[in-house]
Amino acid sequence: MSDEQKKQDIDEFKHNVKTWLHLDDKISDLQQKIKAYKNQQKELNPLIIHFMNKRDIQEVNSNEGNIRFNVAKTRASLSNKKLQSSISSYFNNDDQTQNLIEHIMNNREIKETVKLKRFE
Repeated sequence: MSDEQKKQDIDEFKHNVKTWLHLDDKISDLQQKIKAYKNQQKELNPLIIHFMNKRDIQEVNSNEGNIRFNVAKTRASLSNKKLQSSISSYFNNDDQTQNLIEHIMNNREIKETVKLKRFE
């Protein structure tokens, strides 16, 4: 590789890093704005839900958009403590419980991701 090519590669790399940092700044600014909007929305949620629930309103249609009153049931996350408690009540044997928990925890899939992260 010639010296000129190396210089071009380094210049391109510097430009890419500078652009990446600029975009990271913009993303950070937008995320702060989104957080503020979500907090405002979070404050309004109980007021709207209470009104719709009290008057048995399922949907609101307006020029700005539509809102549907929806109840969704989801399962809670499975923590190590909850897993141990459930298995312990099933087996009634602390050794079997501990062995199974260790087996489950040690055989979880390990996912590796490569990404760039800004630091100060």
